[in-house]
Amino acid sequence: MKNSLLMDKVHTYLKENNFYAYRETWPKLAENFLQEYIDAAVPSNKRNLVIDKTWKAIQSFGPQRDLIILELGGSYLKLFKAEIGPKNKIYTHKHQSYQFYEDQVYTPEILFKSIKKQLDAFMSDEGNPENLKSAVFIFTFPIEQIVREDGYIDAICTYFGKTRKSSGIVGMQVGISLQNYLRENGYPNITISVTNDTPIGLLSAKAIEIQHQTNFDAVINIIVGTGTNIAVGHNILMNGKNSFLIANTEFGNFKSVPASTFDEILNGMVDSKDQYLTEKMVSGVWQHQVFKVILKKALEEKLVNADEVAKLHTENMDSGDIERFFRSHAAKNESLQILEMIWYEITQRGATICGITLANIMIQLLKDLNMSHINIGIIEVGSVIEKAHNFKKVLLDTIDTELARHEASSKIKYYFHNPSFQSVLGSAIFDSLFYKQI
Repeated sequence: MKNSLLMDKVHTYLKENNFYAYRETWPKLAENFLQEYIDAAVPSNKRNLVIDKTWKAIQSFGPQRDLIILELGGSYLKLFKAEIGPKNKIYTHKHQSYQFYEDQVYTPEILFKSIKKQLDAFMSDEGNPENLKSAVFIFTFPIEQIVREDGYIDAICTYFGKTRKSSGIVGMQVGISLQNYLRENGYPNITISVTNDTPIGLLSAKAIEIQHQTNFDAVINIIVGTGTNIAVGHNILMNGKNSFLIANTEFGNFKSVPASTFDEILNGMVDSKDQYLTEKMVSGVWQHQVFKVILKKALEEKLVNADEVAKLHTENMDSGDIERFFRSHAAKNESLQILEMIWYEITQRGATICGITLANIMIQLLKDLNMSHINIGIIEVGSVIEKAHNFKKVLLDTIDTELARHEASSKIKYYFHNPSFQSVLGSAIFDSLFYKQI
Protein backbone atom coordinates (compact mmCIF):
# COMPACT_ATOMS: atom_id res chain seq x y z
CA MET A 1 0.00 0.00 0.00
CA LYS A 2 1.33 3.44 -0.94
CA ASN A 3 2.53 5.72 1.86
CA SER A 4 -0.22 8.28 1.16
CA LEU A 5 -2.89 5.63 1.64
CA LEU A 6 -1.21 4.36 4.80
CA MET A 7 -1.02 7.92 6.11
CA ASP A 8 -4.73 8.39 5.43
CA LYS A 9 -5.37 5.19 7.34
CA VAL A 10 -3.29 6.42 10.28
CA HIS A 11 -4.94 9.85 10.30
CA THR A 12 -8.40 8.32 10.24
CA TYR A 13 -7.59 5.96 13.10
CA LEU A 14 -6.04 8.67 15.27
CA LYS A 15 -8.86 11.12 14.54
CA GLU A 16 -11.44 8.52 15.58
CA ASN A 17 -9.66 8.38 18.93
CA ASN A 18 -9.59 12.17 19.43
CA PHE A 19 -5.80 12.31 19.00
CA TYR A 20 -5.96 15.49 16.92
CA ALA A 21 -7.92 17.50 19.46
CA TYR A 22 -4.82 19.64 20.01
CA ARG A 23 -5.07 20.82 16.38
CA GLU A 24 -8.84 21.05 16.18
CA THR A 25 -9.05 23.22 19.31
CA TRP A 26 -5.90 25.25 18.54
CA PRO A 27 -7.11 28.85 19.18
CA LYS A 28 -8.98 27.86 22.33
CA LEU A 29 -6.10 25.66 23.45
CA ALA A 30 -3.71 28.59 23.00
CA GLU A 31 -5.99 30.80 25.09
CA ASN A 32 -6.24 28.19 27.84
CA PHE A 33 -2.48 27.56 27.89
CA LEU A 34 -1.87 31.29 28.19
CA GLN A 35 -4.20 31.51 31.18
CA GLU A 36 -2.44 28.57 32.84
CA TYR A 37 0.88 30.37 32.31
CA ILE A 38 -0.46 33.66 33.72
CA ASP A 39 -1.81 31.84 36.77
CA ALA A 40 1.53 30.09 37.32
CA ALA A 41 3.73 33.16 36.78
CA VAL A 42 2.50 35.31 39.68
CA PRO A 43 5.30 36.30 42.08
CA SER A 44 3.37 34.87 45.03
CA ASN A 45 3.60 31.36 43.56
CA LYS A 46 6.01 29.55 45.86
CA ARG A 47 7.62 27.71 42.95
CA ASN A 48 8.88 31.02 41.59
CA LEU A 49 11.96 33.05 42.47
CA VAL A 50 12.06 36.82 42.82
CA ILE A 51 15.60 38.20 42.68
CA ASP A 52 16.10 41.66 44.13
CA LYS A 53 17.97 42.98 41.11
CA THR A 54 17.10 43.40 37.45
CA TRP A 55 18.28 41.11 34.67
CA LYS A 56 20.66 43.80 33.40
CA ALA A 57 22.14 44.27 36.88
CA ILE A 58 23.37 40.67 36.93
CA GLN A 59 26.68 41.25 35.21
CA SER A 60 29.08 38.51 36.32
CA PHE A 61 29.59 35.00 37.65
CA GLY A 62 30.57 36.48 41.01
CA PRO A 63 33.88 36.21 42.89
CA GLN A 64 36.57 33.68 42.08
CA ARG A 65 35.76 30.32 43.68
CA ASP A 66 35.35 26.61 43.15
CA LEU A 67 31.85 25.23 42.80
CA ILE A 68 30.38 21.73 42.87
CA ILE A 69 27.08 21.14 41.06
CA LEU A 70 24.88 18.12 41.77
CA GLU A 71 22.03 17.60 39.33
CA LEU A 72 19.50 14.92 40.23
CA GLY A 73 17.30 14.19 37.21
CA GLY A 74 14.67 11.64 36.37
CA SER A 75 17.25 9.02 35.41
CA TYR A 76 20.75 10.22 36.32
CA LEU A 77 22.79 12.04 38.93
CA LYS A 78 25.22 14.39 37.21
CA LEU A 79 28.16 15.96 39.01
CA PHE A 80 30.32 18.88 37.89
CA LYS A 81 33.36 20.62 39.32
CA ALA A 82 33.70 24.20 38.13
CA GLU A 83 36.05 27.08 38.74
CA ILE A 84 34.89 30.67 38.46
CA GLY A 85 37.99 32.59 37.46
CA PRO A 86 38.84 36.25 36.85
CA LYS A 87 37.33 38.33 34.05
CA ASN A 88 34.13 36.28 33.91
CA LYS A 89 35.91 33.10 32.91
CA ILE A 90 34.40 29.81 33.96
CA TYR A 91 36.01 26.40 33.65
CA THR A 92 34.46 22.96 33.95
CA HIS A 93 37.31 20.81 35.22
CA LYS A 94 35.41 17.57 35.69
CA HIS A 95 31.99 16.09 35.07
CA GLN A 96 30.43 12.67 35.50
CA SER A 97 27.00 11.13 34.98
CA TYR A 98 25.78 8.20 37.07
CA GLN A 99 22.80 5.94 36.42
CA PHE A 100 21.10 6.63 39.71
CA TYR A 101 17.84 4.96 40.62
CA GLU A 102 17.13 1.44 41.81
CA ASP A 103 13.78 -0.29 42.27
CA GLN A 104 13.17 0.74 45.86
CA VAL A 105 11.27 3.18 48.03
CA TYR A 106 13.39 6.30 48.45
CA THR A 107 13.54 7.78 51.94
CA PRO A 108 15.72 10.81 52.75
CA GLU A 109 18.33 8.47 54.27
CA ILE A 110 18.44 6.24 51.17
CA LEU A 111 18.44 9.23 48.80
CA PHE A 112 21.23 11.05 50.64
CA LYS A 113 23.31 7.91 51.08
CA SER A 114 23.08 7.24 47.34
CA ILE A 115 24.05 10.84 46.53
CA LYS A 116 26.99 10.74 48.95
CA LYS A 117 28.24 7.48 47.43
CA GLN A 118 28.49 9.11 44.01
CA LEU A 119 29.86 12.36 45.43
CA ASP A 120 32.60 10.40 47.24
CA ALA A 121 33.56 8.67 44.00
CA PHE A 122 33.54 11.96 42.12
CA MET A 123 35.68 13.70 44.76
CA SER A 124 38.06 10.79 45.35
CA ASP A 125 41.03 12.50 43.69
CA GLU A 126 40.10 16.06 44.67
CA GLY A 127 41.89 16.22 48.02
CA ASN A 128 40.45 16.81 51.49
CA PRO A 129 36.62 16.77 51.49
CA GLU A 130 36.77 19.42 54.22
CA ASN A 131 37.76 21.85 51.47
CA LEU A 132 34.42 21.42 49.71
CA LYS A 133 32.43 24.48 50.67
CA SER A 134 30.01 25.66 48.00
CA ALA A 135 27.56 23.40 46.14
CA VAL A 136 24.43 23.92 44.06
CA PHE A 137 21.90 21.08 44.12
CA ILE A 138 19.72 21.05 41.00
CA PHE A 139 16.68 19.08 42.14
CA THR A 140 14.67 18.45 38.98
CA PHE A 141 11.38 17.66 40.69
CA PRO A 142 8.50 19.99 41.64
CA ILE A 143 9.50 22.30 44.48
CA GLU A 144 8.59 25.40 46.43
CA GLN A 145 11.43 27.89 46.84
CA ILE A 146 12.35 29.43 50.17
CA VAL A 147 15.17 31.61 51.48
CA ARG A 148 16.97 30.30 54.56
CA GLU A 149 18.14 32.42 57.47
CA ASP A 150 21.68 32.28 56.09
CA GLY A 151 20.43 33.91 52.88
CA TYR A 152 20.83 30.85 50.69
CA ILE A 153 18.00 29.62 48.48
CA ASP A 154 16.47 26.29 49.42
CA ALA A 155 13.47 24.25 48.33
CA ILE A 156 10.63 22.16 49.69
CA CYS A 157 9.94 19.02 47.64
CA THR A 158 6.27 18.92 46.61
CA TYR A 159 6.36 15.83 44.39
CA PHE A 160 9.03 13.21 43.91
CA GLY A 161 9.67 11.04 40.97
CA LYS A 162 6.48 10.66 38.91
CA THR A 163 7.68 7.12 38.28
CA ARG A 164 9.62 6.76 41.59
CA LYS A 165 8.34 5.60 44.96
CA SER A 166 9.28 7.61 48.03
CA SER A 167 8.53 8.13 51.70
CA GLY A 168 9.42 11.24 53.67
CA ILE A 169 10.85 13.19 50.73
CA VAL A 170 7.70 15.12 49.79
CA GLY A 171 7.50 18.03 52.25
CA MET A 172 11.20 17.86 53.07
CA GLN A 173 13.44 20.95 52.98
CA VAL A 174 15.88 19.53 50.48
CA GLY A 175 19.01 21.67 50.79
CA ILE A 176 19.37 21.96 54.55
CA SER A 177 18.55 18.25 54.95
CA LEU A 178 21.21 17.14 52.46
CA GLN A 179 23.63 19.71 53.85
CA ASN A 180 23.22 18.40 57.41
CA TYR A 181 23.63 14.80 56.22
CA LEU A 182 26.84 15.57 54.33
CA ARG A 183 28.24 17.69 57.16
CA GLU A 184 27.76 14.76 59.51
CA ASN A 185 29.30 12.32 57.02
CA GLY A 186 32.61 13.69 55.84
CA TYR A 187 31.87 17.13 54.36
CA PRO A 188 31.86 19.40 57.45
CA ASN A 189 32.08 22.74 55.64
CA ILE A 190 29.68 22.26 52.75
CA THR A 191 26.89 24.77 52.10
CA ILE A 192 24.16 23.74 49.68
CA SER A 193 21.64 25.85 47.80
CA VAL A 194 18.77 24.33 45.82
CA THR A 195 16.61 25.13 42.85
CA ASN A 196 14.93 23.38 39.95
CA ASP A 197 16.56 22.69 36.59
CA THR A 198 14.38 25.22 34.76
CA PRO A 199 15.68 28.30 36.67
CA ILE A 200 19.23 27.00 36.21
CA GLY A 201 18.74 26.55 32.48
CA LEU A 202 17.15 29.98 32.25
CA LEU A 203 20.04 31.64 34.10
CA SER A 204 22.52 30.12 31.66
CA ALA A 205 21.15 32.71 29.21
CA LYS A 206 22.95 35.32 31.29
CA ALA A 207 26.21 33.51 30.56
CA ILE A 208 25.46 33.86 26.84
CA GLU A 209 24.96 37.60 27.36
CA ILE A 210 28.17 37.94 29.37
CA GLN A 211 30.34 35.84 27.07
CA HIS A 212 28.91 36.93 23.72
CA GLN A 213 27.97 40.54 24.46
CA THR A 214 24.34 40.20 23.48
CA ASN A 215 21.19 41.37 25.25
CA PHE A 216 17.85 39.75 25.95
CA ASP A 217 14.77 41.59 27.17
CA ALA A 218 13.37 38.35 28.58
CA VAL A 219 14.47 34.73 28.74
CA ILE A 220 12.78 31.33 28.57
CA ASN A 221 13.99 27.84 29.36
CA ILE A 222 12.21 24.85 27.85
CA ILE A 223 12.97 21.29 28.90
CA VAL A 224 11.74 18.34 26.87
CA GLY A 225 13.64 15.22 27.85
CA THR A 226 12.76 12.68 30.48
CA GLY A 227 10.38 15.34 31.80
CA THR A 228 8.89 18.59 30.53
CA ASN A 229 8.92 22.10 31.95
CA ILE A 230 9.16 25.78 31.04
CA ALA A 231 10.64 28.65 33.04
CA VAL A 232 10.22 32.31 32.13
CA GLY A 233 12.32 35.23 33.37
CA HIS A 234 11.63 38.95 33.09
CA ASN A 235 11.87 42.16 35.06
CA ILE A 236 9.01 43.17 37.33
CA LEU A 237 8.21 45.99 39.72
CA MET A 238 7.53 44.47 43.14
CA ASN A 239 6.89 46.45 46.32
CA GLY A 240 8.22 49.54 44.57
CA LYS A 241 11.50 47.84 43.64
CA ASN A 242 12.77 46.69 40.26
CA SER A 243 13.32 42.95 40.47
CA PHE A 244 13.69 39.87 38.30
CA LEU A 245 11.08 37.11 38.33
CA ILE A 246 11.84 33.52 37.42
CA ALA A 247 8.52 31.76 36.92
CA ASN A 248 8.84 27.98 37.18
CA THR A 249 5.57 27.11 35.44
CA GLU A 250 5.52 23.29 35.91
CA PHE A 251 4.29 23.26 32.32
CA GLY A 252 4.06 19.47 32.34
CA ASN A 253 1.20 19.78 34.81
CA PHE A 254 -0.88 22.07 32.56
CA LYS A 255 -4.28 20.54 31.88
CA SER A 256 -5.64 22.32 28.81
CA VAL A 257 -5.03 19.73 26.08
CA PRO A 258 -8.10 17.55 25.45
CA ALA A 259 -7.17 13.92 26.08
CA SER A 260 -7.29 11.30 23.35
CA THR A 261 -8.65 7.82 23.96
CA PHE A 262 -5.05 6.67 24.36
CA ASP A 263 -4.21 9.38 26.90
CA GLU A 264 -7.26 8.43 28.95
CA ILE A 265 -6.20 4.77 28.97
CA LEU A 266 -2.65 5.65 30.06
CA ASN A 267 -3.89 8.07 32.70
CA GLY A 268 -5.95 5.28 34.24
CA MET A 269 -2.95 2.93 34.32
CA VAL A 270 -0.41 5.04 36.23
CA ASP A 271 0.07 6.13 39.85
CA SER A 272 0.09 9.81 38.82
CA LYS A 273 -3.53 9.74 37.63
CA ASP A 274 -4.81 13.18 36.56
CA GLN A 275 -1.38 14.73 37.15
CA TYR A 276 1.16 15.93 34.56
CA LEU A 277 -1.29 15.46 31.70
CA THR A 278 0.67 17.64 29.27
CA GLU A 279 3.93 15.95 30.17
CA LYS A 280 2.37 12.59 29.36
CA MET A 281 1.81 13.83 25.81
CA VAL A 282 5.23 15.45 25.36
CA SER A 283 8.14 14.02 27.35
CA GLY A 284 10.40 11.09 26.65
CA VAL A 285 9.45 9.15 29.76
CA TRP A 286 5.81 9.05 28.63
CA GLN A 287 5.80 9.14 24.82
CA HIS A 288 6.80 5.49 24.52
CA GLN A 289 4.05 4.58 26.98
CA VAL A 290 1.46 6.38 24.86
CA PHE A 291 2.86 4.50 21.86
CA LYS A 292 2.51 1.16 23.65
CA VAL A 293 -1.12 1.93 24.49
CA ILE A 294 -1.78 2.72 20.82
CA LEU A 295 0.05 -0.43 19.70
CA LYS A 296 -1.98 -2.65 22.02
CA LYS A 297 -5.23 -1.08 20.87
CA ALA A 298 -4.20 -1.24 17.20
CA LEU A 299 -3.42 -4.94 17.56
CA GLU A 300 -6.77 -5.62 19.21
CA GLU A 301 -8.59 -3.76 16.44
CA LYS A 302 -6.53 -5.40 13.63
CA LEU A 303 -5.08 -2.12 12.40
CA VAL A 304 -1.70 -3.85 12.44
CA ASN A 305 -0.70 -7.48 12.17
CA ALA A 306 0.87 -9.16 15.21
CA ASP A 307 3.31 -11.23 13.14
CA GLU A 308 4.49 -8.17 11.26
CA VAL A 309 5.33 -6.24 14.44
CA ALA A 310 6.99 -9.14 16.26
CA LYS A 311 10.48 -7.64 15.91
CA LEU A 312 9.35 -4.48 17.73
CA HIS A 313 9.98 -5.56 21.33
CA THR A 314 8.31 -2.55 22.93
CA GLU A 315 8.12 -4.03 26.42
CA ASN A 316 11.86 -3.36 26.74
CA MET A 317 12.01 -0.14 24.69
CA ASP A 318 12.02 3.45 25.85
CA SER A 319 11.43 6.46 23.63
CA GLY A 320 15.03 6.59 22.47
CA ASP A 321 14.98 2.91 21.52
CA ILE A 322 11.78 3.34 19.51
CA GLU A 323 13.16 6.43 17.77
CA ARG A 324 16.33 4.57 16.82
CA PHE A 325 14.34 1.55 15.62
CA PHE A 326 12.25 3.60 13.22
CA ARG A 327 15.27 5.60 12.03
CA SER A 328 17.09 2.40 11.05
CA HIS A 329 17.29 1.55 7.40
CA ALA A 330 15.87 -1.93 7.86
CA ALA A 331 13.00 -2.80 5.52
CA LYS A 332 9.60 -2.24 7.13
CA ASN A 333 6.44 -4.14 6.35
CA GLU A 334 3.05 -2.42 6.21
CA SER A 335 2.32 -2.75 9.93
CA LEU A 336 5.70 -1.31 10.90
CA GLN A 337 5.20 1.58 8.46
CA ILE A 338 1.87 2.35 10.14
CA LEU A 339 3.48 2.28 13.58
CA GLU A 340 6.34 4.46 12.39
CA MET A 341 3.82 7.04 11.19
CA ILE A 342 1.99 6.85 14.52
CA TRP A 343 5.25 7.36 16.41
CA TYR A 344 6.03 10.45 14.37
CA GLU A 345 2.51 11.78 14.99
CA ILE A 346 3.15 11.43 18.73
CA THR A 347 6.38 13.43 18.34
CA GLN A 348 4.66 16.09 16.24
CA ARG A 349 1.88 16.47 18.80
CA GLY A 350 4.43 17.13 21.55
CA ALA A 351 6.29 19.70 19.48
CA THR A 352 3.08 21.51 18.48
CA ILE A 353 1.88 21.71 22.09
CA CYS A 354 5.21 23.21 23.15
CA GLY A 355 5.25 25.64 20.22
CA ILE A 356 1.76 26.96 20.90
CA THR A 357 2.67 27.55 24.54
CA LEU A 358 6.00 29.26 23.86
CA ALA A 359 4.51 31.60 21.27
CA ASN A 360 1.76 32.77 23.59
CA ILE A 361 4.21 33.27 26.45
CA MET A 362 6.28 35.49 24.13
CA ILE A 363 3.21 37.53 23.21
CA GLN A 364 2.38 37.95 26.90
CA LEU A 365 5.96 39.06 27.65
CA LEU A 366 5.61 41.77 25.00
CA LYS A 367 2.54 43.03 26.88
CA ASP A 368 3.98 42.62 30.39
CA LEU A 369 7.15 44.54 29.57
CA ASN A 370 5.17 47.18 27.65
CA MET A 371 7.58 47.10 24.74
CA SER A 372 6.98 47.59 21.03
CA HIS A 373 9.66 45.02 20.13
CA ILE A 374 11.32 42.35 22.22
CA ASN A 375 14.36 40.06 22.02
CA ILE A 376 13.88 36.75 23.80
CA GLY A 377 16.59 34.23 24.53
CA ILE A 378 15.38 30.64 24.71
CA ILE A 379 17.52 27.97 26.33
CA GLU A 380 16.61 24.45 25.28
CA VAL A 381 17.31 21.35 27.35
CA GLY A 382 16.57 17.70 26.73
CA SER A 383 17.22 15.02 24.15
CA VAL A 384 13.69 15.05 22.72
CA ILE A 385 14.06 18.55 21.25
CA GLU A 386 17.15 17.73 19.22
CA LYS A 387 16.86 13.98 18.65
CA ALA A 388 13.18 13.15 18.21
CA HIS A 389 12.05 13.03 14.59
CA ASN A 390 11.28 16.56 13.30
CA PHE A 391 10.56 17.80 16.84
CA LYS A 392 12.65 20.98 16.54
CA LYS A 393 11.34 21.78 13.05
CA VAL A 394 7.70 21.39 14.08
CA LEU A 395 8.36 23.40 17.25
CA LEU A 396 9.79 26.33 15.28
CA ASP A 397 7.12 26.15 12.58
CA THR A 398 4.41 26.20 15.24
CA ILE A 399 5.91 29.20 17.02
CA ASP A 400 6.10 31.15 13.76
CA THR A 401 2.54 30.16 12.78
CA GLU A 402 1.18 31.26 16.14
CA LEU A 403 3.09 34.55 16.16
CA ALA A 404 1.78 35.26 12.67
CA ARG A 405 -1.78 34.46 13.78
CA HIS A 406 -1.43 37.17 16.42
CA GLU A 407 0.32 39.55 13.97
CA ALA A 408 3.34 39.60 16.28
CA SER A 409 6.06 38.21 13.99
CA SER A 410 7.73 41.58 13.40
CA LYS A 411 7.57 42.53 17.08
CA ILE A 412 9.13 39.43 18.62
CA LYS A 413 12.55 38.05 17.85
CA TYR A 414 13.54 34.83 19.57
CA TYR A 415 16.82 32.98 19.62
CA PHE A 416 17.27 29.34 20.60
CA HIS A 417 20.50 28.42 22.37
CA ASN A 418 21.86 25.13 23.60
CA PRO A 419 25.13 26.06 25.33
CA SER A 420 27.53 23.43 26.55
CA PHE A 421 27.45 22.80 30.30
CA GLN A 422 24.24 24.73 30.90
CA SER A 423 24.09 23.37 34.43
CA VAL A 424 27.49 24.85 35.23
CA LEU A 425 26.76 28.22 33.62
CA GLY A 426 23.35 28.61 35.24
CA SER A 427 24.58 27.36 38.63
CA ALA A 428 27.44 29.85 38.64
CA ILE A 429 24.98 32.71 38.09
CA PHE A 430 22.54 31.26 40.64
CA ASP A 431 25.26 30.81 43.26
CA SER A 432 26.59 34.32 42.67
CA LEU A 433 23.26 35.85 43.70
CA PHE A 434 23.76 34.98 47.37
CA TYR A 435 27.27 33.51 47.67
CA LYS A 436 29.16 34.56 50.78
CA GLN A 437 32.91 34.38 51.08
CA ILE A 438 33.36 31.54 53.59
